[in-house]
Amino acid sequence: MDVNINNLRKQAIYTYNRLCKTLNDNRDSDDSIRIDCEDISQDMNDLRMCLVTLACTYNEGDENFKEVIDEVGEILSLEFEGGETATE
Repeated sequence: MDVNINNLRKQAIYTYNRLCKTLNDNRDSDDSIRIDCEDISQDMNDLRMCLVTLACTYNEGDENFKEVIDEVGEILSLEFEGGETATE
């Protein structure tokens, strides 16, 4: 079966670019980044979702494009104060 993952790859790049823009826009004069978790939580969650989807995508019988989700271990989420995560 042919699967088109072009949109997923584009969404990952768009999300990464939004995240970079937010981080770059919040750099201090000493190159530190000061930002609230809430300001990047949606982009972090969206990027995580794209990566998990890509990790679960495979082409049956093709060792060069196999499912790798089990090989990477835990997939972390951005944590807020009190242990809450961006996905909750």
